[in-house]
Amino acid sequence: MSSETLLQVQRLLSHYTPSTNNVSVLRFNEDLGMDSLDFVELVLSLENHYHIHIPDQELTAVQTVQDFVACVDRHVASSRPWIRSLFL
Repeated sequence: MSSETLLQVQRLLSHYTPSTNNVSVLRFNEDLGMDSLDFVELVLSLENHYHIHIPDQELTAVQTVQDFVACVDRHVASSRPWIRSLFL
């Protein structure tokens, strides 16, 4: 899980998150009280920020912040394969 992506998600969730150190385990609906429109806004914001597209069917499996960050990271990595070569 990318710390940059996690920080970006935490920033976007700042008005939803309770005071906790471990935001990654929080569930969007149950713990953060986000409805489906809130979640779509979060997804669109991250897709625009990273210039990626996450298919809806993949998002249905996302339950926690950690799930979402991992999903975003996968798409960022696959959309920019040249980045991995910089660190090899």
